[in-house]
Amino acid sequence: MKTWNVKKIVIDTDKAAELLALNTNNYRKVSDAQVSAYAKLMRDGKWDGSISPITVDWNNVLQNGQHRLLAILKSGVAIETVLVSNVNPDSRFFHDTHMPRRMKDHLGCAHWLITMVNVFLRSEELHHTHAKNVPLYKSHVDGKMGKLTKELHSIFSSTDDPFTSMGVRAGIVLAILNGKISKKDGLDIFRTMIKLRRHAVKCPIKGTKVYKSQLNMTERAEVVVGLSPLMSVLCNVLDAGKLPTYVGNNKWANENYVAARDKAQKLMYAVYQAIDPDTKDNKKFDGPLSNVVRGIIGNL
Repeated sequence: MKTWNVKKIVIDTDKAAELLALNTNNYRKVSDAQVSAYAKLMRDGKWDGSISPITVDWNNVLQNGQHRLLAILKSGVAIETVLVSNVNPDSRFFHDTHMPRRMKDHLGCAHWLITMVNVFLRSEELHHTHAKNVPLYKSHVDGKMGKLTKELHSIFSSTDDPFTSMGVRAGIVLAILNGKISKKDGLDIFRTMIKLRRHAVKCPIKGTKVYKSQLNMTERAEVVVGLSPLMSVLCNVLDAGKLPTYVGNNKWANENYVAARDKAQKLMYAVYQAIDPDTKDNKKFDGPLSNVVRGIIGNL
């Protein structure tokens, strides 16, 4: 069995080019986006070279590290890392095949706390940029957003139904964090939505769900009467299996709830408008989406 050669080195642009010349048997295509992301971290001084070694096999072929080396060339920044040479050529079949650490693993928290932060990030198309930003997630999971999410979860944990979904929860959390309603009022609204929840019934079309209200018409009317006009509109839309969605140019449309993509963030803004004192008395959803989310997650 051959012995590995392991050493900590500084790789500058010359050394990166030298190692990339050994990249002669790589079946993995280069991702320009990944190279750019790594290069930015290097330029910002945030790159940690201890995470994974650069490896070269005993045939003098680069096995692992092409994106990092290309990022060094792109950024012009030298990084300190570990270089392992004389490894088995078959080791390339095992790179990046192990179980990855997810954000909930890094923070040691429930998945639904991460999901709440993701709703806010995705609504402003910031998820991909900050998907690995552990300090950002931690600040919200441990902060007011996480505490409110835990309170809602303690009241009712299931998110399967549209009325108790992550989108409804996110809209309530956003309204509270933005000072539009008190926490007590937000929790009361959530308890009302729980009463209006529906249960799934069998559907002849495989892979789809159909929901039915748990209340009769009289019972439902008694619950809805205490809601704002726009929240009543929202409940009627959800009961019909639809989702209010902003489509641009001050226009909203009702999508099929089951088939809609990005349900949570779309519903978050609808719920927020139905709660906000400035819009809750409207009879329809109107206007472009507010940028209040960025203020809550840190003006990223």
